[in-house]
Amino acid sequence: MNSKNNNKNRNDSPSASSLPQSPYNLRRNQLQRGSVSKRSNSAKSKKDTSIAVATASTENLNASSTNSQIASDPVELTSNDSQHLSANNNTNEMERSEDEEEVTILEQQANRQTNKLTSAWPYFDYLSNNFYMCLICLKSIRTSNKSDGNLRSHLGRVHKMVGVMYTSQVQQREARSNVIKPERKLELDKAALECIIMDGRQFGDFRRAGMSKFLNVICPGYHGPSRKTVRRQLGLSYHKYRKELRATLTSVRAIAITVDIWTKKQTSFICLTGHAFNKKYESIPIVLGFRRLSGAHRANNLKNYIIYEMQQLDIEEKVCAIVSDNGSDIKKAINDIKPGERFSCFAHDINLVVKNGLKIWEPIEKKKQITQTTTATTTTNASIYNYDSDDENMSEPDRADIPEEPEDDTIDEKAENDESGDDGEEDENSTGSDNESGNGSDDDVSEYEDIIDIESEDDDEDDYQFTNQKEQPLIQPYQTQLLIYRLIHRVRACVINVRSTRAICDYVKTQGKLNEPPIKAGLATDFEIRWNTTFIMIDRFSNHRFIIDNINSQPFKVPDINSAQRMKLASKKFEFTNDDWSRLKDLQTVLKPFFKATKAISAKNYPTLAAAYSIKYALRYFLFNETSANESLWLKSLKLCLRRTLELYFDEKMEMHQKNTSLVAAFLEPNEYCRLLQRPIELQAAIVLLKIEMQKETLRITQNNVVVQSNVTNSRSRSINTNSTDAKQNNIDSLFSLCGISSSSDQTLPGKKVWSIDEEIGFYMSSINISKKIKFSHYWSDYEHRLPLMSGVVRRVSIIPASSVPCESTFSIAGYIRRKERCSLSANAIRYSLVLKDSHKLELLR
Repeated sequence: MNSKNNNKNRNDSPSASSLPQSPYNLRRNQLQRGSVSKRSNSAKSKKDTSIAVATASTENLNASSTNSQIASDPVELTSNDSQHLSANNNTNEMERSEDEEEVTILEQQANRQTNKLTSAWPYFDYLSNNFYMCLICLKSIRTSNKSDGNLRSHLGRVHKMVGVMYTSQVQQREARSNVIKPERKLELDKAALECIIMDGRQFGDFRRAGMSKFLNVICPGYHGPSRKTVRRQLGLSYHKYRKELRATLTSVRAIAITVDIWTKKQTSFICLTGHAFNKKYESIPIVLGFRRLSGAHRANNLKNYIIYEMQQLDIEEKVCAIVSDNGSDIKKAINDIKPGERFSCFAHDINLVVKNGLKIWEPIEKKKQITQTTTATTTTNASIYNYDSDDENMSEPDRADIPEEPEDDTIDEKAENDESGDDGEEDENSTGSDNESGNGSDDDVSEYEDIIDIESEDDDEDDYQFTNQKEQPLIQPYQTQLLIYRLIHRVRACVINVRSTRAICDYVKTQGKLNEPPIKAGLATDFEIRWNTTFIMIDRFSNHRFIIDNINSQPFKVPDINSAQRMKLASKKFEFTNDDWSRLKDLQTVLKPFFKATKAISAKNYPTLAAAYSIKYALRYFLFNETSANESLWLKSLKLCLRRTLELYFDEKMEMHQKNTSLVAAFLEPNEYCRLLQRPIELQAAIVLLKIEMQKETLRITQNNVVVQSNVTNSRSRSINTNSTDAKQNNIDSLFSLCGISSSSDQTLPGKKVWSIDEEIGFYMSSINISKKIKFSHYWSDYEHRLPLMSGVVRRVSIIPASSVPCESTFSIAGYIRRKERCSLSANAIRYSLVLKDSHKLELLR
């Protein structure tokens, strides 16, 4: 037995007998079968027993694979080992647990000896100084203390003999095979950064457990960027993009910008968006700046920010218009920067017309203050239209027309219980956020109960006055606004009461599904700071008319509610008469055109002044002309209330240059031009205004040519002319230019006649096919070179957006980025994320 082991050792190594017991030669120092290394005397008996148990378990495993080996190769234990083994059986469980770890280690060592790898020594010859030569490739390999690790690694890597390698070497080889090249990792990190910016993800998303597992599946060996890496790369990408944006805007001839302010949790931000045409006359909106606004919202502070952003991008001379809301501070700031180039937001103007014309949100006054004589009422009617203070000194909540997300707990509950998935008409009936409806609370109901209880005593009297006044030409505007206010508050209180109780809300939804046709959109409440939500509330409430009447007249049909809730449903304040439903129907008819107008002006493609002009004409026609001969007195009174406010905001308060520019933009839009053909007076006015703009464009072109010619002359003066004939010709050209005679080189080539202003306008009018829908960008891309003056006017006039909705859209994205999970995000990180979100549009602008 011993002779066989000695022969085996001599075959494995040429100097096996002389090998020292080195700590590096681990595999040669491992325990042999049946042998025990020397231990300390204090633990000798216990550890010898563990070795014997490990050896016996190993032999049992071998015996299960080959039955014949059990009899031929039994395990022999000494008398001492047997005694220790029997003694070990009498030990307690605590002593056994102390030996478990050591037994496991010894079992692993025994398994390694059993599953011994193929020897690597036969493939090498010893040279000298720990160097061995490979017999396959004749390459010399150096070893450390005569260890065969390097030899096995060489056979596995070079000669693909993986079975010779140790397990750790195989694992290291697999790990190295998954290492990604630096160029590829940079590419993946860049894609991950773009994903974080585009989707508003958290900076550490790519290091989360689930994402890391997913990345390891699709790209083994890749680890996403850490949070600190993303934050650092975000700043570097921002500054690099700003330089590219500045360089790109140098080729833009004209740019229009929109400005607005957003406040959330006592932190204000000011946003600046730009709009310019590319070579194909496609309008490209892009975020130019989004910074935290420190200090008060004073005109001087806003002015400094706008000027700073324009100077950083070098677009001061290219700005053709600045669009903003009607706040007094922002108006003053823009007028100081660009006098005569400020344009009011058309969407805000529409909202003010409805809000101040119908007085939907005005607090109701006491009956004593309301009861006045006819003369006093007339005086009041004249005074209620003085909206200078409401418009000019608008408070911050009034200007936050589209908040990014509701912060009130009550509103959050409403948003959670608004099942938009079941409401098929949600997208069609909403222009702002989708969270305009939801469950109310008892506090909200009690708030409106107080208002309704105060008014309940006078409801019958007001209705009686209304019926008696039907023979009069029209109802007084103040009385109309009072009736609107009371009716809307009753509707609002009823909707909140229904949505505040789960059983009632479920019953209404079930009855709506059983209706023919089924009612898909549920009841919704309105909010003062959200456009068109009052129309949505009235529209959905009218669709639920029979259900509302049913639960009011038969509240016992609603299951799972108590008696107090049934009494509230059956109360008189939630009882709507036929006159109430008819007034709601007329109110819905009046508000629907304004709802459509706001949707059209707030579209994603950001309509320009041309669309605003046609929308304004349509609203004016609706209010000043009877669309139906059967209009009720109530409907006419509602229109009367809106006429004055429409004239106030669209005629009196709107600046003259905005009205003129809107008319020119409508003329230059082929589809809007077809509508202008039906109104000859406006068409002639548009032609006159267009000629003035074309003359200004001619002056700009002349000034630019002078600058270009001076640059060319300077470059020619620095060049050396070797040809004498060319020099003489240049001298003659200089003489002609000095005498005021056009040289031959400046003559227009035959066939490229320059048209006059009247000729360009005439060609434009003759080229429009009124029977066809013409796309704006296609038309001006095709006729740009034939109509150079008009195309120059188009780039300055038709690019102006009709509203500041681009800023509102940016605020919605900012609200999502600065959500609860990312509340500690810095102002710089928010600015970088919002500006870089439009980086892909830079290619479209070039």
